[in-house]
Amino acid sequence: MTCEKSPGTMTKREILDFFAQTGRFLTPDELRVRLHWRLDRRSAYSYLQRLARQGLLERAQWGRLAYRLTRRGHARLEYLRTKEPNVHSPIRARAHFPWERR
Repeated sequence: MTCEKSPGTMTKREILDFFAQTGRFLTPDELRVRLHWRLDRRSAYSYLQRLARQGLLERAQWGRLAYRLTRRGHARLEYLRTKEPNVHSPIRARAHFPWERR
């Protein structure tokens, strides 16, 4: 079963790549506008928070909610760039169950 990428869905690699290109702090709303990300506002905030918990983004220390790429984020991006590009991979990977073939 193939998973089609819906309009506005971004892969982790695309999001990390955008942070790497800008090289600065970005607010979730700014990211949504600049990337034409159709994810609702609450989901965008939640996803960026998840990336921060993984150590891939750091949160601004100055009151305003903003994120930028960490060293670990750069390393993960390099790893993702070495993998074969998969244009159909959504932000959330499909769960694999023990009885399914991979």
